[in-house]
Amino acid sequence: MLFRVVINGGVEIRREWPWDRVSRVKDRLKELGGFRWNGEYWSGKVYSLSLIRELKELLELTSEETEKLMRTILVNSSGGVIGVEDLGSLGSIPSDCVLGEEGGLYIISLSCLIRDFIKSDRNYIGGVSSFEEYVDRAVDNIRQLLIGKPVIGDVELALRRAREFALANNKLRDLFMRRIEWWTVKLSLIVLNCTFYLRSSMRS
Repeated sequence: MLFRVVINGGVEIRREWPWDRVSRVKDRLKELGGFRWNGEYWSGKVYSLSLIRELKELLELTSEETEKLMRTILVNSSGGVIGVEDLGSLGSIPSDCVLGEEGGLYIISLSCLIRDFIKSDRNYIGGVSSFEEYVDRAVDNIRQLLIGKPVIGDVELALRRAREFALANNKLRDLFMRRIEWWTVKLSLIVLNCTFYLRSSMRS
């Protein structure tokens, strides 16, 4: 019996299998989610590496078929994005930085992660002298976050583009300046309070 499945719109797999094998495979495809029967063949989208590994075994993919499938999951990082399979491995990241999910792959905006760093960081804001330096801190922080993670896409390219987007964003630059002013006032108050405390201690 002829079994056909088209994956990611362009990789067609054809197999001559007995009905019991076809039945087991189609049941598993339904369980994986994202696969549908259109009356002629099964079709679906898979961008997760672990799912591709499972399909390789399930469909007995050849090396050539596997390579074709892998080429369809490349993420265009020139837009400052990467793909990750295990979203939880990145810890708690803002939901608006997750641009979408398809076929088990989550698309993450590194530009958004830089913006979130500039809005919420409290560890580095007092130790930088310029917006450019602060953006570089954000980039380094994100790079460390991604080390050792199963990422799809060109991380360094995505980081470079995200850095360029951030440096060209006047709203982010203004936000940085407001935070620097706030931090300066906070430090001044701390110094004032310490001075007042010391003087009070000396009088007593």
